Amino acid sequence: MAEFNKDDYLNDLPDADDFADKTAASAPAGSAPADGTAPADGQAAPGAGDAGDGSETGASAPADGDAQTEQDAAVGADSGDKSQSESGSEPAEDTLTPLGKAKQEAAEYLEALQRERAEFINYRNRAAKEQEHFRQHGIIDVLTGEEQGEVTYTVQQGDVPSSVASKFGLSVSQLQAQNPQQDILTSFYVGDVLTISQAMPYLEVKRVITRTVQEEIPYDTVTTDSADLPFDTYKIEQEGENGLDEVVYEDTYYGDSNTPETVEISRTTLKEPVTQVRLRGTKLANGMVVSGTNGTWVWPVPNYKGISRWMSSTHKGVDIRANYGASIIASDGGVVTTAGWHYSYGNYVIINHGGGRQTLYAHASSLAVHVGQAVSQGQVIAYVGSTGNSTGNHCHFEMFENGVRISAKKYFAGM
Repeated sequence: MAEFNKDDYLNDLPDADDFADKTAASAPAGSAPADGTAPADGQAAPGAGDAGDGSETGASAPADGDAQTEQDAAVGADSGDKSQSESGSEPAEDTLTPLGKAKQEAAEYLEALQRERAEFINYRNRAAKEQEHFRQHGIIDVLTGEEQGEVTYTVQQGDVPSSVASKFGLSVSQLQAQNPQQDILTSFYVGDVLTISQAMPYLEVKRVITRTVQEEIPYDTVTTDSADLPFDTYKIEQEGENGLDEVVYEDTYYGDSNTPETVEISRTTLKEPVTQVRLRGTKLANGMVVSGTNGTWVWPVPNYKGISRWMSSTHKGVDIRANYGASIIASDGGVVTTAGWHYSYGNYVIINHGGGRQTLYAHASSLAVHVGQAVSQGQVIAYVGSTGNSTGNHCHFEMFENGVRISAKKYFAGM
């Protein structure tokens, strides 16, 4: 709707003189004068006299009268314009026709309506803004509030943890999880206030972050025995190389927690790992492999020949000096019958080789086998140490044939 302007509307209204002129101009030709008089019958109208002698004079008189009339009209127009300019843009009250007055009143009424309409629109806009403000704040209060408040229970006479948990459909462990501040199985008293469930937010913010990282793939190692290498020595035949994966993870954070739930989305291998190939020596030095009554024996600590003492009436076996952690191997294949601790032997192993033959290995730093395990000749069963009744790193080795302890020197005299 266009804005209504009363001044523009009133300036377009005609004044009384203009209205009278327009009324006279609209009257039919030859009609009677406004005062109601008319020329008498047979009497000539003034100025229509003789066409003979007085023709010049009669013609000039009307001309002078017309000139005077035009001059008077001009003066009247000038005075009217001056009066209107002095009184402002609105026509004077006494110069308006009844129609003009009606239009003026209508204009003033419309202007008042326009002001009321503007005030109403301003009020409506303010009300709408306030309503939207309250609506938004109401939503924020709801979303940041609690859907369910904390639920608690006060322990009553006769209550036990299981009965309280059952009352709320919980297990005892779930009830304990809700109350980490106390051990409800040992500290459960009348009057204690237990938490049944924590307050639950109506809306919990969830942040999801996707990240891409590169991770190394460790290479595998394959060990192969080699009879060309000295026993218990190693040689790298092929170097291993780590591979490389590109991994996409999705970390999800809930609320204000800084600990995410991480899910692997995808994994792409950029580089395959290269397997390391390692050779392990099985070749024993001369004198470390001997023939026995029912087969062969091997020296239990390969590459170590130092003897601190042999078997005697006061010592039950041979002590072989070796570095801490050196491998101790099975002198022959068999089944482990003992693997554990002894106050004097320390960590020790006994192997039954069958046919009445047994071997014992003592003072180990750690064991590599367990009772009932089948082992092969030369297999690592323990590592050199100084446990039990020992004064230094060594392997105490005993041999038995037909259930009788014998000296290892019988077979390994060349050591």
